[in-house]
Amino acid sequence: MFFTDTQQINKKAYEALKRIKNNRTKPIADLVLESKTFTKTKYNTIFPEYTESKFKEKVNLDAFVYNKLLENLEEGEKENVSKLITEMLNDVREIYRFINIEPKIVGFKNMSEGDNKASLINEASTIINNFLNREYYALSQNEKIRKYKDNVINFAHNIVVEENVSPQEALEHSYKTAVIHNLIESINFPFVIKHKINEVFEDDLYNDFFNIEDLHNLKESFDIKAKNIARVVSVLIK
Repeated sequence: MFFTDTQQINKKAYEALKRIKNNRTKPIADLVLESKTFTKTKYNTIFPEYTESKFKEKVNLDAFVYNKLLENLEEGEKENVSKLITEMLNDVREIYRFINIEPKIVGFKNMSEGDNKASLINEASTIINNFLNREYYALSQNEKIRKYKDNVINFAHNIVVEENVSPQEALEHSYKTAVIHNLIESINFPFVIKHKINEVFEDDLYNDFFNIEDLHNLKESFDIKAKNIARVVSVLIK
């Protein structure tokens, strides 16, 4: 899978920000400069600051996971989803920059992008399989309903109405899409990062310094892209 380099990701991320932010009050450069000052006192006692090199490392390793998810797709589908993943990574990058926390990598412990390719591919498979086993295959039907129904019911209804499929087929697709969406989210924002993002949303002091609507817009943009990717990739769940 082809991913743009850091400079291209930066350019696309900035363009994406301009498109989705109609109510911006500060330019992104100012936000980043301020976040480096503010987050040192509030967050960096625990988390290292954001660095471009760590984000690039994360993208290069995560690419093995995405490639594994897409390997059974037809070439046309694979190309379209790859482009969408690259666009999604623009949002991921800007979210990490906004909260000014070093990007976190799921799996690949004590591994680097220069390691044996077969080992990296095997680790990507392990990451995916462990998640699907834990979050889908190991659950009973009642557990699946309890865990995913809030994200599934309205989505399934819309699929029935808009795409003219049966309710049962729509529900099955919606459950699988929810699982893959959660996988994509966990790869990009592991639990501790997701917790910090939610903390920023809820922190009145942080709201006094920054336009939190920017972060909301970025997260919403990420979720839309991740869900679209998940709809295609969900076919791998049998």
